[in-house]
Amino acid sequence: MHQGDPVPAEGGLFKRAWFDDHQISTTPLRLRTIVAVDPADSGHGDESGIVVLGLDPDGVVYLLADHSGQMTSDQSARRAVEAARTHKATAIVVEGYATGTTYQRILSDASIALRWPVRVKMWRGRGDALQRAAGLRNAAEIGRFRIVGELTTFEAAATTWLSGKHQPDRVAAAVVGFDHLAGRRGGLGSIAIPSSAPITGRPSPMSPNRWQASTVGPDRAAIEAASDPRQAAGYLSAGGFGTSVR
Repeated sequence: MHQGDPVPAEGGLFKRAWFDDHQISTTPLRLRTIVAVDPADSGHGDESGIVVLGLDPDGVVYLLADHSGQMTSDQSARRAVEAARTHKATAIVVEGYATGTTYQRILSDASIALRWPVRVKMWRGRGDALQRAAGLRNAAEIGRFRIVGELTTFEAAATTWLSGKHQPDRVAAAVVGFDHLAGRRGGLGSIAIPSSAPITGRPSPMSPNRWQASTVGPDRAAIEAASDPRQAAGYLSAGGFGTSVR
């Protein structure tokens, strides 16, 4: 992978021992869970980073799943929404440099198709890839970032990443999610986030109108009652997407 630039046995920018020493086998309870996405640059089949992370009450971040892979933007958005549904994530956090606005629209379409409203937050870090990853690297070293179960592809990508080389997309997605959960002020702003939503793994107990105005995707009850996708899509023009909470 790094011809002419061999990776040290202990690992590159991430050390193998960091993951081995702090890995756990069971998902902790009471996690605030999000899906973090580093969209593919071209949208035509290069790798998209899609990972699921959880934050416990003590501030430890856990990597729960890695859904990254070679896919189009449409496939990536659908996989991100499916991951949010599976893991009861409170939000999808998207790296918002070149493709953020376009990817937001694609996520909206996927939300309608899958009948699963989901909140979307845009993120933009500071500095280069190595600087942006500093917080995650430090947390991994001291056990404040832990992998749950066997995520060997992620570990291999992280431990073979070398300074001056392209940051693996799945690692970039983990940086986005960690930075967001750790509150490192990397946020670029949010899209339709309710001001009083509890931090839980379940949808907020809001009225339908407020839930609709707080998510990327229409009110869940309304969309499930729709007889076909075209009727569900009609909620888009009714203000179900991208509207601000007043």
